[in-house]
Amino acid sequence: MLALARQAAARLAAPLVSLDIGQLADGRWIVIEAGDPQFAGLSFIAPGPLWRRLAARLVDEERATA
Repeated sequence: MLALARQAAARLAAPLVSLDIGQLADGRWIVIEAGDPQFAGLSFIAPGPLWRRLAARLVDEERATA
């Protein structure tokens, strides 16, 4: 599932994306929909570590382009 999410995210020209992924009855995973992350729920993600990792990446990117 993670590989599918990474592949789908790589196809989108966005720095942050929300993906709805579902599992079919035969066990395969599919991307149902891509969306704006501001509308994504954090029910399965601890928000603290998410925001710290995002902030660290932004700082790293800023340093790389400075």
